Amino acid sequence: MAETNAGTKEVKKKKKNRYAFPLGLLMTVFALVGLAFTVSYAYGAVRDLLDNTQRKAEYGDFLLPLVCNDPDPFDDISKADMAQLIDCAIWANIINDPEPSRFQYSETEFGYIMPQADVESSFAVLFGSEVKPVHQSIETGAYEFRYSPQTKSYIIPSTGIDPVYVPQVTDIDKTGDSVVLTVEYLRKSDPQLDNRGNPVKPQASKVMVVTLRSSGGDAYYISALQAGRKLETASYSETPTVKPATEAAATQAPAVTENTTSAQGATAGG
Repeated sequence: MAETNAGTKEVKKKKKNRYAFPLGLLMTVFALVGLAFTVSYAYGAVRDLLDNTQRKAEYGDFLLPLVCNDPDPFDDISKADMAQLIDCAIWANIINDPEPSRFQYSETEFGYIMPQADVESSFAVLFGSEVKPVHQSIETGAYEFRYSPQTKSYIIPSTGIDPVYVPQVTDIDKTGDSVVLTVEYLRKSDPQLDNRGNPVKPQASKVMVVTLRSSGGDAYYISALQAGRKLETASYSETPTVKPATEAAATQAPAVTENTTSAQGATAGG
């Protein structure tokens, strides 16, 4: 009788041990799957963060000709100030050719000759084909771009012109065929270091909302410029030292457009 009981216990033990290995293997598989999912999720999150940072930088480069001119807000591109749009289009060419090597210098005009065809091309990249450029001389308190109907060109002064604002895109919201960008306007002359040599985060002078509209495929153009959130006045515990910024702002056209070129600065040669 004792042998029978012992035999029964041995059989039960073998049955129990028979499931131990597959169960342990299954648990190991689940653990590996969980690890792989965690690693994949973390990788995807980091990749999305890097991609988003890159997209913000590309949009910022695209908006530089707009932001550096600080045009008046408009709810629709058809209601924008044409002179300000032309100014932005001219600046897009200056930014994309800072010395301007492809533009001929005129000794009689004391400036570079920018063909209106170049302005029309950059105008279309920035503002699409919904409105057509109306060529005219541009006069501001800092410079003048004279338009010559006879030569169909603009005279770009050879003296250095430094933009006041540069853009920093902080938010991207894609809805349907539109992209809405929240853009901080940063002053180029703002200090980058305090009086102890510590980095200072630039404070936005204002925030604007730029709406881009699809013109087909991956190409977008600026269709609206509106005021964004109000900023609180920032206070500092230390007086920063300011080093004047005389170098040009670097830019390149965004990834969403197709026929744009990169650039090195935003100052006309001279």
